[in-house]
Amino acid sequence: MDKIEKAFVELEMSRYLIYKKEIDVERERILNMSPPPSDGMPRGNATSNVTEQKAIKLIESTAILSMQRVVDAIDRVLARSNVIQRQLFKLHYIQGRRDYYRMCDDLHISYPTFMRYKKILIDSVATELGIKKILIKSW
Repeated sequence: MDKIEKAFVELEMSRYLIYKKEIDVERERILNMSPPPSDGMPRGNATSNVTEQKAIKLIESTAILSMQRVVDAIDRVLARSNVIQRQLFKLHYIQGRRDYYRMCDDLHISYPTFMRYKKILIDSVATELGIKKILIKSW
């Protein structure tokens, strides 16, 4: 994985909570939309069921789909991760801490272990998002 891909994955990881909030806001916006006022005139064969229209918009919203894809990928990675890796994710990507050595002390791990766990998280999220392909060696 090159530097650009790694930077992209880390950006997506740092936007995890923002995406979760934006998904909720976008869903609420779609659900609370009011239909245009009817003037009583028929309008072709379009669906007039407001609930169905909202459900279709929720399913087809590209903003929700792209953000949900990232959130789901990170959730799957965190579910497979150990406790220290989840804490590292929270400290570094959610809280935005950049003091690696102090985080190592807080997590009771060495700096090389911290960097290895960070790399595992990034690689796992990249694989889940389809950015990094899994290479299988055939003997």
